[in-house]
Amino acid sequence: MENRLDIDTGLRFFFRDPQWGRKLLIGGLLQLTLIGGIPLAGWALEIQRRALRGENEPLPEWDDWGKYIVDGLKMWLVQVVWGLPLIILWVVTFFPMMVLLLGADTSSPPNEALFLGISALFFCAMPFLAIFGLALYLFWPLYSGILADTGDILQALNPLRVFKLLRASFWQTALAGLFGYMAIYAASMVGMMLLFIGMFFLAPIGLAIMHHFFGQAYRIARAKLPAAEPAAPQLPA
Repeated sequence: MENRLDIDTGLRFFFRDPQWGRKLLIGGLLQLTLIGGIPLAGWALEIQRRALRGENEPLPEWDDWGKYIVDGLKMWLVQVVWGLPLIILWVVTFFPMMVLLLGADTSSPPNEALFLGISALFFCAMPFLAIFGLALYLFWPLYSGILADTGDILQALNPLRVFKLLRASFWQTALAGLFGYMAIYAASMVGMMLLFIGMFFLAPIGLAIMHHFFGQAYRIARAKLPAAEPAAPQLPA
């Protein structure tokens, strides 16, 4: 396997499947529903699973709904747990200030000392929010890779394993995150220009490309772990 990202494949693999239009349509229709994001996340995780095995085409068929729903729920749970410190810090610092401002009567301004205290807390927390947000940016390709590789939620939540993988391949992981998030952003911007409805039908493209890059990054990091590092049990191909 290459020890660098295959950027060309990561950007073009989606459209090399002759059935990509049909599969995109299904993903877009799922996006229009309240719960369709769950199987869509599981479908994207299957793309990541195939990418870390070096299997780029074709795109997964929409024929294993039970697996996609279970994988999507696992992905959702892992993301929530990893993001929990950021969510708590944001709520503790930002939410009180918004409540104070929105609940203030124009004839009765908010208590100045309380407002200054909450504002100071918010601005002091900003560096921590930025640092942890950047850390999540780097961790996502790896903890999702562990989940795709093993199907084990606890392993995906193991920070020591994620840190080892990140240390083994920092720059390729960062690059995968950059290309992945750019794909999501580009799909969202083009979708907004298509009267917003396009966002629902282009989002699966961005999601698929992102998880393909994530799968590549995880495969590279896993291959660079020291030989003494025990390999995580993998799901059968």
